[in-house]
Amino acid sequence: MNTQNQEIQQLEISLSLLASRWRGSFNEPEIQDELVQEYRKTVQRLYELGWDDVIGIESQLPEEFMPMDYVQRNPAFYSPTINMTWKTKDPNEMDWSWQILRCLRFPHFLCLFLIFAFLCNLRRIEASMIAFFAIWLVALIWITWREFTRDRP
Repeated sequence: MNTQNQEIQQLEISLSLLASRWRGSFNEPEIQDELVQEYRKTVQRLYELGWDDVIGIESQLPEEFMPMDYVQRNPAFYSPTINMTWKTKDPNEMDWSWQILRCLRFPHFLCLFLIFAFLCNLRRIEASMIAFFAIWLVALIWITWREFTRDRP
């Protein structure tokens, strides 16, 4: 019985890892299909071991990818709030924040900053140099923070 519980725990961890990998492979439909199939097999194996629990939200896939027998066993668990936790994005949609972030990180932008700093130093305009650097730094931090805290599919 103890080995069965250990296997169930390992399979539950496996579900979490599969869901995480599924979310990370957003632009690769072939890999997503393989992960969904493996996910469904893992849930089926859990049922074979006598598992009768619910999968945590961090380990779930969107409802259309979940095994039908799981959705039928837990109909009250699915609600619009759960389905809204995964935001999808059109791959062809232009993401301006990412483009701006690339420009801010681009080495030529840093070279322009150094040239501007040199010119300001020649004219003894240190305040404008500091202001330019501060604006650049704030923009870089803000866009980076926004990029890493937005919802991922």
